[in-house]
Amino acid sequence: FFFFKQKTAYEIYQCDWSSDVCSSDLFRHIDSLWVKDGGKIFQNPVDNPLGPDELPLINRELYSEVPGRSDSSELQIMASLGCPFKCNFCVNYGVHQEYGHSLFRQKSPERVISEIEDAMSHRNIKTIQFQDEIGRAHV
Repeated sequence: FFFFKQKTAYEIYQCDWSSDVCSSDLFRHIDSLWVKDGGKIFQNPVDNPLGPDELPLINRELYSEVPGRSDSSELQIMASLGCPFKCNFCVNYGVHQEYGHSLFRQKSPERVISEIEDAMSHRNIKTIQFQDEIGRAHV
């Protein structure tokens, strides 16, 4: 469930993998992460995720060598993360249960425009497809 573990993934991404700093001891202090150390499982406390405007832009250079993506004229983007509803058949129901509230977050219009402009600087975008979980729901 990357959408509600973004802060955790971001903290791991920032880790200096060339040193011993990224040990299991460090992972035992990153909120929302479960760590197995010495045969014992540690469940760290759940933390609220980063706001969508706090996350770094996607490194679109990574797409340059992916067949079918580097020359794609389609951009898939999300203007919001999560869902405000509590449908018991959906993965977001578990998110509501874990956090006790919705983790629906909307990106600012400026952030969405920034992401589109960034993508357009790397590829010849002709189509933009919004992949939001709530579709066209008005919230």
